[in-house]
Amino acid sequence: MLILTLGMQPHLAVFMGIQAVVGFANAGQAVVIESWMNAMTSNANRGRILTLYVLLLGLFYGSGQLLATNVDPAGDAMLMIAAAAYVIALVPVTAIWVGEPQLHVPMGIRIFRTFRISPTGTFACLLTGLVSSTFASIGPLYGLELKFNQQTIVILMAATQLGALFLQFPLGYLSDRLDRRMMMLWLSVALGILCTVFLFFGPTTPFWLFLVAFSIFGGISETFYPLGVAHANDKADPSEFVTLSSNLLLIWAFGGTIGPAIVTAGVAPLGAKIFFWYAIGLSMLFATYALWRRYRQPAARSREQFVAYPQTSPMVYEWTPHDEADPDSGKAKP
Repeated sequence: MLILTLGMQPHLAVFMGIQAVVGFANAGQAVVIESWMNAMTSNANRGRILTLYVLLLGLFYGSGQLLATNVDPAGDAMLMIAAAAYVIALVPVTAIWVGEPQLHVPMGIRIFRTFRISPTGTFACLLTGLVSSTFASIGPLYGLELKFNQQTIVILMAATQLGALFLQFPLGYLSDRLDRRMMMLWLSVALGILCTVFLFFGPTTPFWLFLVAFSIFGGISETFYPLGVAHANDKADPSEFVTLSSNLLLIWAFGGTIGPAIVTAGVAPLGAKIFFWYAIGLSMLFATYALWRRYRQPAARSREQFVAYPQTSPMVYEWTPHDEADPDSGKAKP
């Protein structure tokens, strides 16, 4: 219902209030969904279920954008499609009884503790919010500046999400075998180089190059979040995983809130390419910091296995495969 009220084009303050409530409802929905899955999943298959959950989440998020290919974004059609999708999603929930979710893990806001445990992991999550969430807002404006039609812009933005989905797993596999800080350092350098390449793109650049660049950009920028969580878990006690991850999610959301506000202020005078200068600056700052931390503090001896964490709710960390006993290490096994 709240989504449909956006079609009334309310005052900006009312619009922002509605968006805030919608975001709160989405967060609550994610908590319920992930709690249900946690209650219904055994230790033997929770890793596979989590992977399937991440895949479905990314596939539908990316392919959902393709619905806008032939729909006027200025009209009410997209709002009605979104509202209808929510209603349809209720059908299997009401048709199948699966028990009530149990929310029994205490969580709190401990931002400073999170920074003390893993400064690099914390800044990696912040970087994801500052860059990837901002690009979700600026990317279409960049396409409009290049005179792309609506269909082309939609395909490119969908490629960003799908690239993020499919690159997370091979990059995560590498991070389990390399120093995660060096992995994030080189990824931030690669992100800076890719954003520099974007500055030289123009209307005459072949479409396939845009498609590849958007996909790689999504894959790199979105991977900092799960890598940051994994690196933080390397340094944390297993009892802190859920609280730590909830705070990292909050930090990511903070970056995703202030990033668009910062960049959109420069779009009018400087154009949408200002985003790539912004991303270059952030990626180089992060690379410098990661390098400094790498030589200031040695790598963690005990490491958690990489998991492609979705940016949904903290409850997903309760049912990630960290709770199986590892006889060799005496700690939780991923």
